[in-house]
Amino acid sequence: MGGVGKTTLATFIYNKLSADFNSRCFLSNVRDTNIVTLQNQLISDVLKTKCLSITNINEGITEIKERFSSIKVLLVLDDVDHKTQVDALVGVGERRFGRGSKIIITTRDGELLKDVDLKHELTEMDFDHSLQLFSKHAFRRDCPPAEYIPLSEKAVEICGRLPLALEIIASFLNGKDRKIWETTLKKLETIPNKEVKSKLNISFEALEPEEKEIFLDVCCFFAGFDVRIVSHMWDSCGFFPAYALEVLQQKSLIKITEGNRLWIHDQLRDLGRDIVCQNGKLRPERQSRVWDHEQANDVLIAKEGTENVEAIRLKFDHLSQRFFKEEEFASLSNLRFLQVDRGYLDMDNIQHFSLTNCFQRNLSKLPKLRWVSWHYFVRRFPLTNWFQRNLLIFPELRFLSWHEFPIFSN
Repeated sequence: MGGVGKTTLATFIYNKLSADFNSRCFLSNVRDTNIVTLQNQLISDVLKTKCLSITNINEGITEIKERFSSIKVLLVLDDVDHKTQVDALVGVGERRFGRGSKIIITTRDGELLKDVDLKHELTEMDFDHSLQLFSKHAFRRDCPPAEYIPLSEKAVEICGRLPLALEIIASFLNGKDRKIWETTLKKLETIPNKEVKSKLNISFEALEPEEKEIFLDVCCFFAGFDVRIVSHMWDSCGFFPAYALEVLQQKSLIKITEGNRLWIHDQLRDLGRDIVCQNGKLRPERQSRVWDHEQANDVLIAKEGTENVEAIRLKFDHLSQRFFKEEEFASLSNLRFLQVDRGYLDMDNIQHFSLTNCFQRNLSKLPKLRWVSWHYFVRRFPLTNWFQRNLLIFPELRFLSWHEFPIFSN
């Protein structure tokens, strides 16, 4: 079940044990992250060096086995939803790490844990601890003021004692007058207990437009990204990220980790994606953001109604035999974010995928483009044609010799 505190507990244990391990790694949001990316992060964190060399899952498994068999490691896999993730990162029934290693896995699927040494199932919090958590976020103290005790107790029951719901609703009510409390609780009472996301939506609806844009961006694309980098794009779009991010944190909708990484609970991420889908009337070409690679392909083919699309993600391994036409991207007149993931495509076959003709003649058809994230960049691509005055971010350009481009001579 989501929202019961699995990530919070795993983080607490990880921090508690960290001092006993020289080699440690916390892999968050495993469900929504490319496995090869996770393998590279694991190797980088454990060896304390930048690793970008792994290009496929089997290579990553071999590398982990060879390098870590004698290293004592503390590892957290947070929000796992498929056996292939466990197999690729830690293996099942085999020893990839040194003696004394500890591996913690959080998941909603108990079947994935059938071969582990110890399982612990989280249930709802007891009432007293639920009230204490609610009070910490609503009043910044361990218990409610006397005049707010009945309303707070009612809120705890309405939230089903789920930590995530308690934190979000309490943060929303913080500083609000009694009338807002009563109206909000009355509205929450009409939502069934199982529909946690519907309860959380109340906080989203109270956001300003720019705050909503940033929240939805994080839900669809930027969980795990360095907030300092992403903020440049949001700033160029007029979203006032410094203020908006502070509001989102105050409302407990996102968190920024010690490493300046954006973090969002999976239930909130799913809420944001549901909002995007509903706003697009369940038609990808009418959505503001398209994160599913197959839907992204359909959107490019449609070429109609796509002026709504602001952000899109493509993936090579599924589209490697597809040639894109200039007019397909030209219809995305409001596009501000483009991500191209290499996936596991054999680099020898990269010529089958071509974006070159889409952009080299007329980048002006994408006047709002601010971010291009291209994993495992194609070095034959004429990069000089991509640069324009407002294109601020161009990360993840790997395997590229910058001296080939005069624009970077300085």
